[in-house]
Amino acid sequence: MKSALWIGLVAVTLVRCLCVWWSGPSPAEAYYDLCAARPAPAFFDGPPGTALLLRLAQSAGSFEAARFLWPLMAALASFLAWQAGRRMFGEKASVWGVVMLNALPVFHAQATQAGPGMPALACALGGLLSAMKAVRGQDIAWIAAGMLFAVGSLFSYSVVLFAGGVALALPVFSRDRFSPGALIALIFPSVLALAWPLAWNAVWDWIPIAGDTAQTWWRVAPGGLTGNASVLIRAFSPTGMLVLVCGIGLLAVQVATRGRAQGRWLLAGGLACGLGGSYLWLLGKEFLPMAWLAFPAAGLCFFRVLKGRWRLWAGVLAIAGGAVGSVQEARHIAETSRGWDVVARALHEAVRELPATGRGGFLIAETPTDAAMLGRFFRAGEPSPYPPVFVPESPALDSQFGIWPSYADFVEGEADPLFTEQRGHNPFVGGNALYIGRDLPQGIHGAFSETREIAEIILPGGRKAKIHLCLDYQTLPL
Repeated sequence: MKSALWIGLVAVTLVRCLCVWWSGPSPAEAYYDLCAARPAPAFFDGPPGTALLLRLAQSAGSFEAARFLWPLMAALASFLAWQAGRRMFGEKASVWGVVMLNALPVFHAQATQAGPGMPALACALGGLLSAMKAVRGQDIAWIAAGMLFAVGSLFSYSVVLFAGGVALALPVFSRDRFSPGALIALIFPSVLALAWPLAWNAVWDWIPIAGDTAQTWWRVAPGGLTGNASVLIRAFSPTGMLVLVCGIGLLAVQVATRGRAQGRWLLAGGLACGLGGSYLWLLGKEFLPMAWLAFPAAGLCFFRVLKGRWRLWAGVLAIAGGAVGSVQEARHIAETSRGWDVVARALHEAVRELPATGRGGFLIAETPTDAAMLGRFFRAGEPSPYPPVFVPESPALDSQFGIWPSYADFVEGEADPLFTEQRGHNPFVGGNALYIGRDLPQGIHGAFSETREIAEIILPGGRKAKIHLCLDYQTLPL
């Protein structure tokens, strides 16, 4: 059974590498590539780990080559999940748990697109295995576990909750191995690693959660609850969702009643993420990062409880449901990733409609992912603080584009002789632009002296978009 698992993992990894090569960079990957070119202690979307890893990988190759790291990390995460399951629950439960994990649509998506999920999962599982060695007498392994949790927290803040679950369970279930030094070694590296990201968030007034109130963190949101249910089904498939929900309950039983056996209390990390994800799901907030980290432990517990024919049938049904969802997810990734070169050519043709001015021209896209994807075809020859393609100005920040310099920003300088309140100038004033999106926003229409539609195109994924010519940009002094 073990040999069949390894043969299957090698085959699946090769298939995922082919998917990476065939589909090309996705809009989400293009966004992380832009972040990698503009490093920061943290980003609107999370910690800096993904951008730093891409930047490091690109220094030894290209962005396209760096993307192949993610199928390899998926294989590593599968191996670590198998090792943890084998030591806690035996061979059969671990094999079924790993196969189910690889059948998830969200696992395929994370394995074939550069993003924070797969590195965070690999680090969390690596820290779990190191903690298991520490419990069995290798005290130095607490340091290794803490370091792996710290690295994982640079990809996803949810890893801190995983490490916190282990740390809280340590004095309860491992009294003979507990010491203040072990607790410090487990937690301090994550605190140190998150110092800069937290400082960055404090400087930017915690903008990722700036719109929240006390009520949004305790009151159930029925509308968001319904939307999150569809997200959960799409990410995990209906059968995978059943495994996750049942597995979280079984995790609680394992931690509470059989915590000492085989170090199973260490699954408290997965339980903490499972409960945290469930709470965020009820609130209608983003829950997938926590559910993602909880699933390996939940899946192992689920297949450990089932025996014989029940385990076989449950595994076959779960794998079949997950495989169908994975195929659909692969098709969706390919549809939204391929064809952007055609859109770029249409924009290059439209650029010819721009009248020549000393100010030059610029591009504005409707969404951050569209702007990031088009930016791959319109990059400047020299490094610039400005992104290659802008998004419309908006008081509601929803991505890093709201933090990067924009066409509406003033460059610091001497006071304007006509408007003494205005210090500096805007280099885009008087320039012309192209806007691509469904409809022209009122803010864009009002900022230019003249706007008119010049073309209509189909974006990858089947979305319709219009190209608008926008002439003579003007902005009011602050």
